Amino acid sequence: MRLLKITPFLFAGLLFSCTRPPQKNTAPTSYEINLDSTYAAFPEANVVDYIALETSESSLIASLTKVIAHDDLIYIWDRIQKKVLMFDTKGCFVKSIHKIGQGPGEYTEPFDMDVDPQGNVYVYDWGTQSIIKYIDGDASQHEVLKIGEYCYDIAVTNRHIYLGNIFREGIPAISLASFDMQTQELKALKENTLPEAQSLPYGKHHFFRSDSLIYFYERFRPEIRKISNGLDGDFISFRSQKIPTDEEVKALGTEDDPMVKFQKLMQYISSVSACYETPEYICLTFNSVPEIHSLIRKTDGSITCSDKGIKGIPPATVCAVQGSHFLANFTPSEKNIEKAVGCTTDPSLQDKLKELTEESNPVLVVFDIK
Repeated sequence: MRLLKITPFLFAGLLFSCTRPPQKNTAPTSYEINLDSTYAAFPEANVVDYIALETSESSLIASLTKVIAHDDLIYIWDRIQKKVLMFDTKGCFVKSIHKIGQGPGEYTEPFDMDVDPQGNVYVYDWGTQSIIKYIDGDASQHEVLKIGEYCYDIAVTNRHIYLGNIFREGIPAISLASFDMQTQELKALKENTLPEAQSLPYGKHHFFRSDSLIYFYERFRPEIRKISNGLDGDFISFRSQKIPTDEEVKALGTEDDPMVKFQKLMQYISSVSACYETPEYICLTFNSVPEIHSLIRKTDGSITCSDKGIKGIPPATVCAVQGSHFLANFTPSEKNIEKAVGCTTDPSLQDKLKELTEESNPVLVVFDIK
């Protein structure tokens, strides 16, 4: 039996958009998005494939918390089961890492995982303040990196591990830090000036990986930065009347009534849940009511926003990048399968979807923009 159903994004309402004048001779590397502007159309997606993740006793997914596509594997982080599952690009189950315990190579309270450029899998364990590196994704081969800090999520490069939201004495003191795997040195890169924000419902990630590209987002800050030797990379800034001020965040964080806190939070853009980049586009999702989705065309810097989602794919969560394509995911409910079938004219893809049931694992949508 499924432990948890994945709730797909529900899109409704008016269209929004914003534009940036194109630059001559060169594509821009930094962007500014006005989320309060309006527009009449949104680019349509082209479904390339549906990847139905194999459903079996050993591959059952309870919570699709993170998706990473690397080389010929798709990595699924299941936070509820404390498990990393690996599938091939056809959706066939390959292997998993499920090492709960206190012995060598085991973890007790894993919070996040990532995959480095060589295909090594890293799992951060809150219980031991350590990161376990599984060589080539093999659960039997491991190294332990003692970090000595409590954090929420991680992102790994060739040399550094970036840590998001470090807690010290129960307070989120550092928004971003880096751990040098060669020198074992931990360096704080950005202090957290809004610790009150952590009493509010927490988003899934600080980091968004598109192959070797990594973006970092700090909650309630109007920018997303590409990590390159720290925070000196390109960035995406955004503005809206729905972005709370520091004073409003502090007031929300100290509100005692949970219902009042939730109702007030729904009035704002509370976080970013997607920032993924292909060679041609950057796709973003801003958490608000309704959600706002932005698409940046990198060739000319033009920007489009919508709270109806991307036309041409089922109501799904953009969650990763595979080569030149975006990946999204949805739960195969009867309604979602019907909508997904209508998003493609390929009979083989339609037949693949019709074989699924509501007890099947989530489905990945491989798509690009027309």
